[in-house]
Amino acid sequence: MIVLFEMRRLYRDTGAKKRNIATLAVTALIVLGLLLAGPAEAVKVNLQSDKNTYSGDDNTVTFSVSVDIQKNERVPIQTLTLRINDGFRTCEFLPDGNSSCPNIDIHLIHPGVVSTGDQQDKGFGFENTEAPHDQKTDFGFGYGFEEEQKKAGFKGELTYEIKWHIGDDSVPNGKYTASLEAFAQNGETHFTYITKNPKSFNINVKSSTEGGEKHRAKFSGDYAEIDHIDDESDFSKENAQLVAEVKKESSVNGYTSLNAYAEESDTTKVQLEVQMKNFDLDAFTIDHIEFDSMADVVYHKTKQGAWVNGHREGFEPPVEIRTKVPVHLNLHDGKIFVDSDNPSIPFSITLRVTEFQFK
Repeated sequence: MIVLFEMRRLYRDTGAKKRNIATLAVTALIVLGLLLAGPAEAVKVNLQSDKNTYSGDDNTVTFSVSVDIQKNERVPIQTLTLRINDGFRTCEFLPDGNSSCPNIDIHLIHPGVVSTGDQQDKGFGFENTEAPHDQKTDFGFGYGFEEEQKKAGFKGELTYEIKWHIGDDSVPNGKYTASLEAFAQNGETHFTYITKNPKSFNINVKSSTEGGEKHRAKFSGDYAEIDHIDDESDFSKENAQLVAEVKKESSVNGYTSLNAYAEESDTTKVQLEVQMKNFDLDAFTIDHIEFDSMADVVYHKTKQGAWVNGHREGFEPPVEIRTKVPVHLNLHDGKIFVDSDNPSIPFSITLRVTEFQFK
């Protein structure tokens, strides 16, 4: 009997030890997970758009943004900045929503509560010019926004509704990405918090000049005046031909092809081929067509040199460049103006309109 009792007690003690070891192991894993997760962020900068795609007659993009300051933190936010496509549009505004950004309206929904106290934060952002990372910044004693009393997200201390009037701003169709930055400063200490996940959206709307109709234009030009190609301007002979077909519906597409040729008296010959397919339209009427395009450009230049005493002098190796450059086209007052100020191949060509159809 005694032996049996001792064996049962030993079995029970061993089971308790196993349960304790299992509990300690689970606790250790939880603590390790918290350590690996890193410090909680003191400030979360959030941004969302009301749609993923703006099309048809959409004239406004609406952003919901918030600065969510976590519990037991006071962060002195000084300014906020909305950035679209890394500088395509930038709007800086004060925490009260005051700004002077054209075609952008900012409505303050929740103003936050100002309080005083020790200000420390751990957040995602960058200090001075360093790359974004998690770090701790001590703002010292001063003014900031009161600790969070609500859930994270769009119920934070500072919340705004931002309306970007893309119709009034003549925004071209394309893909866009928006982000928000919150700049905090107290004395010489400053810190900028940025949106971790910028919001991407597409714009594919009707042009303000379209009126819901479909338009198509064909035009061509010749009898060119070439002001410069690759900084050469003293041509003894020059010629250019341009043909184009541009269709404007909910978006703009088509093609434009320009071929220019010029000679100088010193045997220099240049040829320029420009192909445009995608357009950012500025104007599309029977009197005025104007657009920008990233164009495929091919440039050739040769110089054989002049015959002097049975041999050539002034020979230069041939040059060939294939690249993409921004090109501007403007059809107005019976002329077609095509130019690019890109330093790799600057050119400016004026052609007389020889044919024009608009319907």
